[in-house]
Amino acid sequence: MPKAGLYSYPYYDLDSVIDKLKTAHNVIRTDEMDREVIAEAISMTSTGGAYAMVISSMENFGLIETAWGGKITLTNLGKNILYGNEIEQENAKKDAFLNISLFKEIFSKYGVNATEEQFRAFLRQEGNVDITKVKKKAQESYRIYQKFIDSVNMYKSITPVQDMTQQEPSRLSTHIPSTGEYLTIRYGDVLIQLPPDDLEALSLAKEAITFMEERIKRRKIEDQEKPN
Repeated sequence: MPKAGLYSYPYYDLDSVIDKLKTAHNVIRTDEMDREVIAEAISMTSTGGAYAMVISSMENFGLIETAWGGKITLTNLGKNILYGNEIEQENAKKDAFLNISLFKEIFSKYGVNATEEQFRAFLRQEGNVDITKVKKKAQESYRIYQKFIDSVNMYKSITPVQDMTQQEPSRLSTHIPSTGEYLTIRYGDVLIQLPPDDLEALSLAKEAITFMEERIKRRKIEDQEKPN
């Protein structure tokens, strides 16, 4: 894994390594795979540096475990991503992302709205990254972080409930949960599910909505400022 002072981060983003893992698993169809066979399945060279980075990224996200002899085994997290339902897959992706200590600390400190400048300041102050290297390291790690934030369903295509209630109420359905069930809100193609009695999940959902609102507002401003 690339190093940024006291922290490490994966070379490949989470979606990329998941796609490669799925491709290999669809060919091999076992939970224990040979390193060289995986390389062949994803059209890479088993002795190449790029392939080593792929395997390293998979391992550090917690999707696989490697052993002597070239054997690679799916972890429970990897199995949830490959075999789980939509909710299990999304939760597993979040757990995999937070297995990277740099991303976990950035997310805890700045949330979904973390900027490249905040990455740079954090790596300089908390990671002790040399001032001559911090810009590049911040750019690389921020790119991986932001790709995850953009990819997770929780952070896209979410319409605030208060806006939905003002449009075609017949298309809005809400299931109030009993103990242990998810709160489910459906509006057309939009589906929001929240676990019961989970304040952290509610806080993240609020951040996600704020994040999307700010993005849409910025996009509208940019569109208005474009020359005709």
